[in-house]
Amino acid sequence: MRDFVEALALACDDALGTNFAETIFSGSGRTGIGAANRWLRMIAPYFLGILVLDEVQNFFKIQTKAVRARSRIASSADRPGLRIVDDEALKMMLTITNSSKVPILACCTPDGLDVLNTRMSTSQRMVTAGYFEFSKPSSADDEYFRKHFFPVLCTYQWFPVKLPPSDELRNLLFELSAGILRVCVTLWIKAHGRALDRGADRLEFDDFRNAAARDLSPLQDAVQALHSEDPRRLRRYEDWR
Repeated sequence: MRDFVEALALACDDALGTNFAETIFSGSGRTGIGAANRWLRMIAPYFLGILVLDEVQNFFKIQTKAVRARSRIASSADRPGLRIVDDEALKMMLTITNSSKVPILACCTPDGLDVLNTRMSTSQRMVTAGYFEFSKPSSADDEYFRKHFFPVLCTYQWFPVKLPPSDELRNLLFELSAGILRVCVTLWIKAHGRALDRGADRLEFDDFRNAAARDLSPLQDAVQALHSEDPRRLRRYEDWR
């Protein structure tokens, strides 16, 4: 809970030039709900328009589904077991939306969503303005990947001679990234580095292959597991969904 409030206070300090974090964590009420309430009182005059909570799953200590199954946390549902401090963080999110009237945009993985859904009240608040699920493209012909992401990506080339968009290039990118957009962008950047290393004036397909094999080598097992759709291989990665 302290980490949660401290992160909020530091973000406000960066944006507003204030010293909320120092004030909140000096003196009494330095942890838990006390610190949270102090932060809420301090930001009230600034009329915060929206609070974006990214990587929500990292706010909580989340047990894996395998551990939950072994420990039988819930007899009839696969419900994450939360610490008291985690439940306090959920209550804090409700307080922000209810009492302080600050809209929250929460971004998280499915594990984080599982935690938010442990309280119906939190789930209700989180979907007030809508719920949007972003799934990775299932193939190189996925509509978003093919019509929107890939053409825009191809415009970012740092060489005088441009590699033209093509089905072959799109399929190669998907093959080397399994359609994970962040990996695609990283691969694109690293391929440029490979081309620069060889003194080229353009990208070539081998630049992408070499970048995947060398610069992104730690990701290759995960990429292949996604392509395989083998549950046994995918279980190695808690956040593969």
